[in-house]
Amino acid sequence: MKIKLHELSKPLELSLTLRDGWLRAVFTQLKTEIKGPFSLFLKIEKDKDVIFMEGHLKTTFVLTCSRCTNDMDYPVDEFFKPMFIRGREPRDLQISDLSSDATYFQSDELDMSEILHEQIVLAAPYQPVCSLQCKGICPQCGQDLNVGSCQCKKEETQSHFLKLKTLRVEKKRRR
Repeated sequence: MKIKLHELSKPLELSLTLRDGWLRAVFTQLKTEIKGPFSLFLKIEKDKDVIFMEGHLKTTFVLTCSRCTNDMDYPVDEFFKPMFIRGREPRDLQISDLSSDATYFQSDELDMSEILHEQIVLAAPYQPVCSLQCKGICPQCGQDLNVGSCQCKKEETQSHFLKLKTLRVEKKRRR
């Protein structure tokens, strides 16, 4: 879905559902499954060459636990407020300017698919974990250690840094 900015004379409010094909395509591209109710509200306003957006995403993602690889539910209730500025990004940005959540663009339209793709990625954890107590899987046989222990022979590994304990440093005397 693309929004033509020259047609945006008053604030635009959108309440989106997964019936919108382009939105479903965003989740398909991200390989993210949705479980249960889904709600996405967007408000877009234009002030000269600055576009302000407010959004609220509420749903449940089905993610894969990074430790045990089982599916898990991850509830999302995220508010986001990206800002878009038409023009080139200034080359002489100050450090204080870098904290701004502004995206610079050149065209007369905003691609909502790209914006929502970014917001969904930001809402999901980088390494989802089903619980803090998740034990993961055995790296040798693949047994889910949350279900039961495996029979693999555990090798005791030593750190390569233990050699540093034997290292002696001689101090040079100044003359």
